[in-house]
Amino acid sequence: STMLCFSGFELYSRWVPLTNLCSASFFQLHNVRRIGKYLTQEAAATLVHSFVTCRIDYCNSLLYGRLPDYQLAKLQRVQNSAARLIYRESKFCHITPLLKKLHWLPIT
Repeated sequence: STMLCFSGFELYSRWVPLTNLCSASFFQLHNVRRIGKYLTQEAAATLVHSFVTCRIDYCNSLLYGRLPDYQLAKLQRVQNSAARLIYRESKFCHITPLLKKLHWLPIT
């Protein structure tokens, strides 16, 4: 496997634990969705940010440009689900206006 070295961090390109990150993020989104009817939009945004978006943002500068598109698409799906949860939209709504309202940049 190819080793990537960045300012003291060593990452193996075949061992990027994105699957674990995405599944843990979807689990947290599921838990927030379960109590969503009791939350205001601001409270839902705070919970989503503390449980999900901070995980996505962690070391993203190290991974940018070095991951294949299919792995970046996994992270984009997590971000899209988080935005839909905050605004209580269905999975079929357009995501771009929601991301703009939240001032979130797309991952891909």
